Amino acid sequence: MIHCTDLSILINNKQLLSTESLTFEGGMIHIIQGENGCGKSSLFRSMIGWMPFSSGHCQILGTWIYQPQQFHLFAPKVADNFVNIELAHQMLISLKAESILSQSVKSLSGGERQKVALIRTLCEEADVYLLDEPTSYMDESSRLLAYYLMKEHLLDRGKTVLMINHEVITQPFDSGRLYLFKDSKLNVVHTW
Repeated sequence: MIHCTDLSILINNKQLLSTESLTFEGGMIHIIQGENGCGKSSLFRSMIGWMPFSSGHCQILGTWIYQPQQFHLFAPKVADNFVNIELAHQMLISLKAESILSQSVKSLSGGERQKVALIRTLCEEADVYLLDEPTSYMDESSRLLAYYLMKEHLLDRGKTVLMINHEVITQPFDSGRLYLFKDSKLNVVHTW
């Protein structure tokens, strides 16, 4: 769970966020949408302490992992990007991408690189997952498989998931909230 109080983010004299109270509960997905440059990624970076809030505070209960929008694959071979190779292989099977495990990172398409980055993140054990456009380079069928994988591996185990995403999704998630980040406010626009 994440609880934020009296948050304000101000960058270059521009108010990106101003909100009194936000709580992101565990066991559900929280999808944040908004125009490019409105402050979605800045909110995540502030939550984890990479950039300061102008005022207020945010408390992440438990451990967290953050997958930024601009991710990096550090090892030259796909398999070397994973600590738990067995779990990663199972997840690649779920994404119908197990054949890339033995390949070079340089030979991968953008969507395949995105799958490796997402699986590397999902293989890490944490209480809270902050995912900044984790499926952006994937095709539609791969994105849906990735959402099912997130549901099974994270949400069904009671994890808190915040995801910046540009498409409206509710399937396959059992419960969640859709937020719109607009005019320096983050408002719930749909709950299911």
